[in-house]
Amino acid sequence: ITLLSDSQNKELSLDVQELLLVEAQDNYCKIYYLEDDLVKKAMFRLSLKKMHDQLSHMDNILKCHRSYIINKSKVEKISGRSQNYKLKIKGIDKNIPISRSFNIDTLKNN
Repeated sequence: ITLLSDSQNKELSLDVQELLLVEAQDNYCKIYYLEDDLVKKAMFRLSLKKMHDQLSHMDNILKCHRSYIINKSKVEKISGRSQNYKLKIKGIDKNIPISRSFNIDTLKNN
């Protein structure tokens, strides 16, 4: 896949299996991905919705929260209860919140 910034002056090409997650930060997206088995980050000036539009045709890529898009094949652990689920992505040192409206079963059937 090739991800493009809003102005299309920045791009990131990678295999979909290298994408870990995308985090919204104001008008930017922070992309976490693997390169040579190391977690790398890239910042793009782009809304999460526009990033999701670029990724929506990928089966394993899901928007689990208003601020996060994840690669469900990289989910290591799901914790919490119905009102407060969180997930852990391999190689990322943060818990990712899951929206209450998100169907958690799409992750459990991984």
